[in-house]
Amino acid sequence: MAIRSNNKVLIEDILSEEFILDKNYVFNYRIQEAIARDNFQESEVYPYPQSKIENPEEGMVSLVEKRKLTPFIKKEESKSIEWNLLMSKTIMDLDEYTGDVFDVVRVLWTEQKQKDSSGMISLTVDDILQFRQETPHKHLADGTPVYHKQKRIKAMQELTKLFSLTLSLGRKVEDVEVDPKTGVVLNISETEEVKSLFYIGDYKMYYENDEPLGFEQVYVRPGNILMENLLLEEEDTDTSNMRLMSQQALKYHFKHQVYHKRLTRYLNLAWDLNKKLKQISLYSYPISGEKGLLSVMGLEITDNRKKKPSVFLEEFTRILEDLREDGVIGSWRYGTPDGELDAEQLNKRGWLFDYFLKQRVIITPPKNIAPFFKVEEEEVQALQSYLSVASEVESVIKGDIPLTPRILANVKDKLDLSDRQLAKVSKVSQPTISRLMTDETTFMKLRKNTKERLLEWLSSVLPVLEK
Repeated sequence: MAIRSNNKVLIEDILSEEFILDKNYVFNYRIQEAIARDNFQESEVYPYPQSKIENPEEGMVSLVEKRKLTPFIKKEESKSIEWNLLMSKTIMDLDEYTGDVFDVVRVLWTEQKQKDSSGMISLTVDDILQFRQETPHKHLADGTPVYHKQKRIKAMQELTKLFSLTLSLGRKVEDVEVDPKTGVVLNISETEEVKSLFYIGDYKMYYENDEPLGFEQVYVRPGNILMENLLLEEEDTDTSNMRLMSQQALKYHFKHQVYHKRLTRYLNLAWDLNKKLKQISLYSYPISGEKGLLSVMGLEITDNRKKKPSVFLEEFTRILEDLREDGVIGSWRYGTPDGELDAEQLNKRGWLFDYFLKQRVIITPPKNIAPFFKVEEEEVQALQSYLSVASEVESVIKGDIPLTPRILANVKDKLDLSDRQLAKVSKVSQPTISRLMTDETTFMKLRKNTKERLLEWLSSVLPVLEK
């Protein structure tokens, strides 16, 4: 079974480039992330699971909800019956596939010039499969792809889930009625503005045994809030609000390559923010922490991974290597002096938490788009150098590692100090500084007050080293 789509040539044109020009990176990224991770919270005081979405450009907060609101522009009784029947059997377990469909619909809508008078485009289930680069079961004589039935039904189900989501601007208190004698609140009147994430018009429904399974073809446009964040005037040449999204974000498997998908989307967003802020240092990413790479991917340190840390390290490395081989990233290295992990540290007990999770990773865009972000190898090497100095000094201050001649020499070079100047600013004698520059054991043998003065000075210059 196949539908001849008006979008086939357009999709082929979009996919002819490795990166897709995308609009309004932050708002769309956060909605996509909430959908893909099914990040919706239930509440005892509110009937619908919600996910909070902030739009920093507009200073606006929206709530995406699993409300199953009928999204038709023209409400017809027959459509309402079909929709309610479809929704009654739709389980709202969103996942990475649903997030892919969100991207497919909005990118196609943005790129498609042939919109009707209502601003709608025609979308088929085969468009979704073609955009995600699914392998067809066969091709017709005219080249039209024919996809396996189960793949088509899966795409229909995910499209249905997406169309059932709504945007809420939150509740607003309009009036509070209070008993004048007791001061007790008697009644609170509120209003809530709710908008559909997408509007749909005419459609072709797919049935099995008289039950609707989803849409084979539908006319669709984004809801008003989404559309405001997608519209680009043809004469508008300002690309400051655009980003490049790798095709691989849609191509990676929604179950077996979840970490690849999430990291690809995040890096595409992060590189664009780096370009706007013009800070090369932002091309380095912590491995752990709330905003670390593991958190971005949702890659948790499970008990099994704690027991087999070497296997976990291989998994982490393989993901980055896959992204490099697939052209998603240009290069990656650790923020260490040589860009590699210290083999001696990896042989120590507890290295996963004591060493590996404290590292940072430098990740650069692929060569074909690196000029767009103005990233040069010289800058990356400079970034690697300063990361090494700052991170190692921080570890010395915390007592995680001893002060070595190499670390002290790096600090001197970074601050452009002579031995005499270093002795003066650290309040440590010049002979002691000279011994520290040549003997790794000297630091451990220092008197307590001398060691404290040196660590205090290192703490004071750490912010300078981190700039």
